[in-house]
Amino acid sequence: MKLSCLTAMAATLLLVGCATGGPKNEVPDFRDTDPMIAQLSSTARQAFDAGEVSKAVVLYRRALDRSRAMDNSREIGRNAYNLAISLMALEDWDGAARLLMEAERETLRAGDDAAPILLLAAELARLRQDPKAAEAALDRLERGSVSDTMRGQAYVLRANLACDRGDASRAEGFLQRARGYLRHDQDPGLAAGMAHAAGRIAIMKDRSADAAAAFDLEAGWLQRARRLPEMADALERAGQQFLLAGQVDAAADRFYRSARSWMAQGHYVDALRVIELAAPPENSSEAYDEETLTAIMTLFDDIRRSVEQQSRAGNTAP
Repeated sequence: MKLSCLTAMAATLLLVGCATGGPKNEVPDFRDTDPMIAQLSSTARQAFDAGEVSKAVVLYRRALDRSRAMDNSREIGRNAYNLAISLMALEDWDGAARLLMEAERETLRAGDDAAPILLLAAELARLRQDPKAAEAALDRLERGSVSDTMRGQAYVLRANLACDRGDASRAEGFLQRARGYLRHDQDPGLAAGMAHAAGRIAIMKDRSADAAAAFDLEAGWLQRARRLPEMADALERAGQQFLLAGQVDAAADRFYRSARSWMAQGHYVDALRVIELAAPPENSSEAYDEETLTAIMTLFDDIRRSVEQQSRAGNTAP
């Protein structure tokens, strides 16, 4: 699973002392953090944000082992959670599930809030196509005393579960409840998640232009949250929906911006895949102006050269 596919889940890493995000899934500060744990966690976070998930896994494992050695429940919970997110990005569902069990147990032992862990467990169950387990985890979360942002995220996830079932009406109801919580907390991760769900609902209703607008909004919120891989993915989704709506110029603009972002992030294969979508459709009566076409072709050539260089070096980013 591409890192950018974590948009709808609790993808913010817990910091020493997120989304991811992303959604803010924060454990209270720990003021006497071990320097080695802090360094490992910080470097792992940088690797995760850069899309180097395998590197993040190695570093988070080391941070978790150090936390276990110190019998530090708070840091065990934090690093087990972060490692679970990283493993989910690699589709290691079983490994992530085991870590979330440990994260919840140790977080509660430390007297901290386990709501972010329950939210992530619900998303993991959804990814494993187990909606009953996802709903059960959300029920547990909502029975506790949690923040408005966390409740909003839970309703966004319920909206996505309804979308998975093809139930647009229920999805809209859950999304409306999530919007109520956004009024109290302008959290960019929550706003991005709501926009994503709105786009999915619009697709189910065959409203491509509305879906494109929703994914545009999602990209804007993800930009504010500095969740750049997910932002690039949202721009691509917007482009696809603009294309279906017959707005070829708008589609080309979103594909161009998505590809440019992917390239700048070092994801050359994704950049090449997306910039190829910006080419004018063969059956389209619309033609790009010369400036737009030149920009697209120039970026295409730049990306192609980068892919070739990385391939020769045996180091093509995923």
